[in-house]
Amino acid sequence: MGIQQSDRQIYNTLNLVADLEGILDGSEDTPGIKFSYIHENILKAGTIRDDVGYKLFFGGGFSAGFVKDHGPSVRNHGAMLGMAAAAGVIFIFPGSIDIALSFTGEFGLHLRTDEKYGNLDLAWYENGVIKAPIPQITLYYRF
Repeated sequence: MGIQQSDRQIYNTLNLVADLEGILDGSEDTPGIKFSYIHENILKAGTIRDDVGYKLFFGGGFSAGFVKDHGPSVRNHGAMLGMAAAAGVIFIFPGSIDIALSFTGEFGLHLRTDEKYGNLDLAWYENGVIKAPIPQITLYYRF
């Protein structure tokens, strides 16, 4: 969900997503859940044609959730907390639909119980960096 400020130079983006690490390959039965908030500043705005505008943005915020990290199967679900950063472009069409193409990285810590040894592990959240180059496409509806 994107919340545009009245001066149209700042967007606040709230995301609630199901984390599917291990679900699609069948190694995991339960998805995780993750929430992020990013405060996006507009760096440049312009028009492509008379009726289509664009806004380049960059922003930072935080991310938290109960997720499974990339790696061996001994990495259980666990609590994740970290910083988030995003960059991209929002295409503004006539009507009520906007489309954003962006990249988001999460730089945080992951606290989980090790399946093999039963102890608590605190490590870097690898998925936040590994999945950063994957583009995200977001559809916004303006009310």
